[in-house]
Amino acid sequence: MKWHQKFWPYGVAIAATAIALLLTLWLQPLLDKTIGAFFYIAIMVTVWYGGFRPGIVAVILSTLAINYFFIEPLNQLKIALHRDLLRLIIFFIVAFTINFLTSNLQESKQRIERLSRELAKESAEQLRMALSSAQMGMWEWNIVDKITKSSPEHQELFGFIPGTYDGKYETLVNRLYHEDRERVIQGIEVSLETNQPYQEEFRVVWEDDTIHWLEVRGKAFYDKAGKPLRMTGTAMNIDGRKETENLLRKQAQQQRLVMDMSQRIRESLNLQDILQTTVDEVRQFLQCDRVTIFQFSPGWGGTTVVESVGDGWLKILPLQIYDPCIGEEYVEPFKQGLVTAKSDIYNSGISTCHIEFLESLQVRANLVVPILQEDNLWGLLAAHSCAAPRQWQSSEINLLQQLASQVGIAIKQADLFARVQTELAERQQAELALQESEKKLRLFIKYAPASIVMFDREMCYLAASQRWVDEYQLHSIESIIGRSHYEVFPHLPERWKVNHQRGMAGFIDKCDEDLFIQADGSEVWLRWEIHPWYQSGGEVGGIMLFSEDITQRKLAEITLRRNKARLKLAQRASNSGVWDWDIINNTAFWSEEYYQLYQIPPDTESSYENWLNFVYPEDRAAAHQQILKALEQITDLRIEFRVILPDGIRWFAAIGQIICNEENQPQRMIGICIDINQQKETELALVQLNAELEERVTQRTAELTIINERLLATVMEQKEAEIALQKSLAEIEDLYNNAPCGYHSLNPEGAIVRINNTELKWLGYTREELLNKKMVPTAGFGIELSPSKMNLGK
Repeated sequence: MKWHQKFWPYGVAIAATAIALLLTLWLQPLLDKTIGAFFYIAIMVTVWYGGFRPGIVAVILSTLAINYFFIEPLNQLKIALHRDLLRLIIFFIVAFTINFLTSNLQESKQRIERLSRELAKESAEQLRMALSSAQMGMWEWNIVDKITKSSPEHQELFGFIPGTYDGKYETLVNRLYHEDRERVIQGIEVSLETNQPYQEEFRVVWEDDTIHWLEVRGKAFYDKAGKPLRMTGTAMNIDGRKETENLLRKQAQQQRLVMDMSQRIRESLNLQDILQTTVDEVRQFLQCDRVTIFQFSPGWGGTTVVESVGDGWLKILPLQIYDPCIGEEYVEPFKQGLVTAKSDIYNSGISTCHIEFLESLQVRANLVVPILQEDNLWGLLAAHSCAAPRQWQSSEINLLQQLASQVGIAIKQADLFARVQTELAERQQAELALQESEKKLRLFIKYAPASIVMFDREMCYLAASQRWVDEYQLHSIESIIGRSHYEVFPHLPERWKVNHQRGMAGFIDKCDEDLFIQADGSEVWLRWEIHPWYQSGGEVGGIMLFSEDITQRKLAEITLRRNKARLKLAQRASNSGVWDWDIINNTAFWSEEYYQLYQIPPDTESSYENWLNFVYPEDRAAAHQQILKALEQITDLRIEFRVILPDGIRWFAAIGQIICNEENQPQRMIGICIDINQQKETELALVQLNAELEERVTQRTAELTIINERLLATVMEQKEAEIALQKSLAEIEDLYNNAPCGYHSLNPEGAIVRINNTELKWLGYTREELLNKKMVPTAGFGIELSPSKMNLGK
């Protein structure tokens, strides 16, 4: 602080006192005995302007002035009367009190102002931090002057370095994305015209050509005439939200694409239309240059089945393709579900012959997923980028995998439909023979060496095998025919009823292991299958249920599983120690338990060589070779060896895993060492137990084999019976046609529907001339053939 600023308040005190003195002298005749009023004012002015200390100076000067100019004797600093001394003391006390109170008031005012400034500064800093954290900025647009005030955060949102924005409205408009510019300007104009708050989402282009999304809100202020003066508001970066919205929209489009294809598969049986629509929609969704579906042929050549290709690119349909590299490198991985995503064929590590093949198809980047039919590789679904390299996204890969699965379903459905059509035609041809053999089928079901039962749509018994009746302790087959299955077994679980209804809907269900608690509380393990059977019109007539009691086998499995669990628990309860071997530096780390396991002092150096010395001499070479083999083949380590301990020789097991660098070179091996001495002692007992279990499984397998052979023999007998039936039908037909008598059959309307060769010879007609012609009786014993009216003799 400069000296004149420091002493200026004291100068004000002297000047104010002088002014008060002059006014008092001037107005003394009017003031009578009130001579301190102006001095009080002077003191308050001094204190208000300069503070407490200048106020003290004003009080002292005022007191001296009053004593010198107004108290007898005048013009002297003496006091003659006690009354005047009291007046002067009272003036000093009042003046000092005024000085003290006024200075406190001034200090309080200054403190309040200082706190207000600090709070305003702190609030501004908090607001700045909040805006920065939320990626928001504030702006104010002077519409009249066309000048925009922008916070540093707002400038950054538009791609400016804070402080470089020139404040012009047009500068911000030029940063708008060209497709959004007109919409944003119109939105501002509408907001100003309607006096409505402004809110808009749009894109801006930064100097580095990157595009960012902003959400801007604003409010306009108007003059009394309703003319807009200024608009103020905020801007917020919404790149993250837009990215999430785009991702969700793309996921929804992907799901819709898969759902639409699934719907087409359910609604259409035209495989070609389904495949063509699929590649068209996939190419449109992925915005790529070509999408194809390729079907393999023997030798791993094949044909492009359908294709969707953009303008200007090579059309390969219906090109016969042979890629010599496919059979060598990719067929087996494709069968395992391999997906190949090549962003650039020249930087993807593929073979030269494959690059040349893809070049011939104008492919620069491709995404290929297999189309599988069970375990067979049917073909490939491929997306091609021909114009430039392309980084395929995980969502795009997932989409093609889902679509390839749907294509596989469509192919399987088409194949199944073709087979069903063939089977339906064959069934129609054999319907008469099947009806005649129904009784034999019932006999077959009855005496089948398996539990078989046939239900109608109301779950009432149509047929059942004797094995079914025996296994479920029923009275007889006849006692359940026509009765509801749910009446015979009232305590069936609900899940089985659901399976029955699925069978009625045409689905095939099966379960290899299912627990059924019978009415007496006993538990039975079953393996069952449910198949729908169809009527001649193709409707589901009911279901057939095949079941097998596997309780004994299941109990054997449970016993085996329990034994395995006990073995695992024993392994976990065994002592073990952790080790870590740095292969490169040939250093090792042993845990405290490891030292305890080997019964060695804690200060023993941990190294591979020391460990090898602990190993029993006869086991060292084999253990060392197994470790070298694991390092060479980069496989997990599991070795068993003996160790020389102070209290004897014990069996240990070392289990390790190799850690490699980016070049797949071994760097470290970490693992545990377990005391398996007790395990070795129990191995003989486990071997014996496993042998007993294997013997029981073998016995059960032999029983099942005998049952299957009996069932097969029964099926063969049925086939032979059907052949004999067909032969008998042929003989009967031959006997009918060549009988010495004439035979014919009429329908209810009297038309000929069947006639043998003998009668045709008698009448002199061909079979085509007589079929569906009416024969009516004539006079006597003859009949008349209408419409020719020919009489035939009896």
